[in-house]
Amino acid sequence: MAASGAGLPMRSEVLQLYRSRLRVGRQFSDYNVREYSKRRTMDAFETTRT
Repeated sequence: MAASGAGLPMRSEVLQLYRSRLRVGRQFSDYNVREYSKRRTMDAFETTRT
């Protein structure tokens, strides 16, 4: 989260989390799980984007 411990995270922190989740999702051996993880990550970040 933000260095101050309060408020919204910085854009760079959000992008880091997004990329990290996509990277972890690519490690699943099952295609369906891999695609589900990618889709859920993209959907979650898209809906919270302002």
